[in-house]
Amino acid sequence: MSEDERLSNAFEQRTINELYGHDVDNLGHIYKNCKKYWFRNYNDVAKFMIQVMDNTFEMFGFTKGHVDITWHSDKINKVLKPYGLRYEKRVYQNEDDQWRSGLYLYHKHEIVVWISQPRRVVERRTRDGVIIINDGSKPDLFVLTNARL
Repeated sequence: MSEDERLSNAFEQRTINELYGHDVDNLGHIYKNCKKYWFRNYNDVAKFMIQVMDNTFEMFGFTKGHVDITWHSDKINKVLKPYGLRYEKRVYQNEDDQWRSGLYLYHKHEIVVWISQPRRVVERRTRDGVIIINDGSKPDLFVLTNARL
């Protein structure tokens, strides 16, 4: 048995709580190194997310269009599995976990790239503590990602 197979088997033997803890810890480290990107509309967010994932897939040797994140996750993972990669789109309903919602790309059970779900900012605080309701003059959608652009 190869080292990769041994590690994969050991990883699969973990309990749900152990996997959850590992994932939250891993994402917590990634979150600290994320950059924030601002957008005016969801169409621009979608284009950005597709471009980020395309760039990431190219880093792993895939040609442009070989993997398309608009496909169903099962189809994507069928293409990625031989390369030790796994793709997930997660949406957390629990308010405490919503910050974890987004696109995940794993390599050998570790998060390689995470792109948060877009978030809308409806109000901002100035340095003086004044609350300003967003009037559309500034971008109000943002995503976080650790991906290199």
